Amino acid sequence: MLAPLSVTVVTGFLGAGKTTLVNRWLTGVTRGDIAVIVNEIGDVGIDGELLAARARTVVEITGGCVCCATQAELVRALDDLAGAPVPPKRVLVETSGAASPAGVLRAISTGGRDGAFALDGVITVVDATRVDAVCKHDLALEQIGYADVVVLSRASACDRAVIAHATDMIALHNGAAVLAEGARGIVSA
Repeated sequence: MLAPLSVTVVTGFLGAGKTTLVNRWLTGVTRGDIAVIVNEIGDVGIDGELLAARARTVVEITGGCVCCATQAELVRALDDLAGAPVPPKRVLVETSGAASPAGVLRAISTGGRDGAFALDGVITVVDATRVDAVCKHDLALEQIGYADVVVLSRASACDRAVIAHATDMIALHNGAAVLAEGARGIVSA
């Protein structure tokens, strides 16, 4: 049996900075090591073009959310990557801002042949400048709740009191997540 394909899910509410973060991460890895699956709710993908120069493979899934409407496309894309003659070392799944992590994780855990995919973790990006507004949405709270790591984006635009407040809000909804600060895609712990 082949080693399972390591999958990391990057989620976060609309406009949180997911693509900026993924784009920055890709600058630090060998181009052939990582494949990216980008989900766009609309019929036209934009984020995939931004990431294509840095990833081995970019698969865009448009026209619906991979947590529900296009979940089968996500499973197919993961199967194709896992079955490639030389599979990537890792796959990043960047969800749309409207994606429920539960549906995405279900696709990863139940899709494909047994043991084909291994969830590496869930990273949720939260805009530190909008944490109060974001936390009013059940979906955003779900995204935070599923996170192994929460990246507070736009931290450089905040003073320490705002960061402390954002940290408290995240801890209120997921005290187990590792918290990191991000600015323009650069993350510091």
